[in-house]
Amino acid sequence: MRLLPLLVLAAAAYAANADDVVAAADASLTEVQRDEPGSSARAEAIVAALEGAGTLPELERLTVQLALAEAWLDAGKQGQCLETATAVQSAADATPVLRERAALVRAAAARALIRAGEVPAGTAALAALAAAGDAGPRAAAHQRIAQAELGMALDAERKPADIPAALGHIDAALDLLRELPAPERVPVYLLRLTVMERGGAKPAEVLAWIQARTGDAAAAEVAAMAATAQDKLLGQPAPELIAPRLDVPGEVIDLAKLRGRPVLIDFFATWCKPCAAIAPAVARFATQHPEVQIIGLSLDNAQTIADLPAFIAAHAVTWPIIGDTNGWDGEIDDVWGISAIPSLVLVAADGSIASNDLVGGTVEETLEKLAAAAKALDAPAKPAKPAKPAPADAAFP
Repeated sequence: MRLLPLLVLAAAAYAANADDVVAAADASLTEVQRDEPGSSARAEAIVAALEGAGTLPELERLTVQLALAEAWLDAGKQGQCLETATAVQSAADATPVLRERAALVRAAAARALIRAGEVPAGTAALAALAAAGDAGPRAAAHQRIAQAELGMALDAERKPADIPAALGHIDAALDLLRELPAPERVPVYLLRLTVMERGGAKPAEVLAWIQARTGDAAAAEVAAMAATAQDKLLGQPAPELIAPRLDVPGEVIDLAKLRGRPVLIDFFATWCKPCAAIAPAVARFATQHPEVQIIGLSLDNAQTIADLPAFIAAHAVTWPIIGDTNGWDGEIDDVWGISAIPSLVLVAADGSIASNDLVGGTVEETLEKLAAAAKALDAPAKPAKPAKPAPADAAFP
């Protein structure tokens, strides 16, 4: 058994319920252990606290085991997570609530495996979950969402395996969640829009689809987010943007250090067909407007980032590419109000958002929008505090 501080051992030994055991485990952790992403310290602490807790009522013990499964999930240990959650869901004394929570954890673990490229393991986890029986509509919906990940997984040709199947699973999930609170459907609608983009739908099509479903409060919220998020940033200081270069390992770009020079940020992904379609416009704009620094911001995830070198070569990308390889699960798209790609955002030399509606229906339309936005930067403006010039090392090859 892993040793815990004496006070924690005492707390665990006299624990009367699951909350006491988990609290004893949490008390044993340092702040660094609690905050470190991917750390298994909390899961290990729960294991130790449970072992030191002595006799607990079976229901309380199952509740602690479920907390342990969730801690393994947070640590990225999907194997331990699935084993523990499966034991809880199949326990004779498990309540319907515990079974539902365990099924949700198993669905999340399967989804994480698929996203990490471990498709056979994720598929097996989903099959085992389906064989476990009904755990309620919420659990069934999240099982469908995990199955949608299979449709988005890349096949041997580095293309999504089955977009129509993925959309079908998401629509089934939305139907299963229809009687539950609207906030539970919001991320499912957002996933639906992402899958549509992966299938080649243009931003206007995606927006039209969600706007046609605003009778659902969740869809209305997503539609409002899509329509207004970027507009709210116009004229405002650009959000912080510090990210590693994906084309030059080891280098980092900080947007703030480019003050004094306009910057065009191209939000894209290698799997996004409309992004590839407008890439020639961005390349031509870069040639015609060398005074503007171009930065590509990839919304690829760990599964698709391997396609970046081919994308760079195919579209003659000469500007830096940055990103966190978290795809739509990262924070950059939220902070910048990006709800669909491609998206082009022009940041003025003073660091404010100058334009963001810059993607046209064709290469020529996009180029016209970009040229007009660049020209508008030169229009007379009210006197403002001069920005610091960009340092000499703030230009990129």
